[in-house]
Amino acid sequence: WLGRPAIDQRARNRSAAAHGGRDVVMEYFGHPFSSYTWKGEIALIEKGAAYQFRNVDPSEPDNGAVLAAHSPSGKFPILIDGDRTLF
Repeated sequence: WLGRPAIDQRARNRSAAAHGGRDVVMEYFGHPFSSYTWKGEIALIEKGAAYQFRNVDPSEPDNGAVLAAHSPSGKFPILIDGDRTLF
């Protein structure tokens, strides 16, 4: 199981789809191999929250730029819900 993210894309899609196609407001920034990211994402899925996962990785520099703008320490995960950011 090493190298496989604990939360796969199907779970993320089910969470977003459960909200009837509404626009996803929350954005969750993290890396799929981070256990800290998993912990927050498990809670989002368990609660059925609609969110968009944003991979923080050098291959996706736009996500890294948003993270840097919201996180003073540059650490993840962060959850952006409208004008609120949770670390």
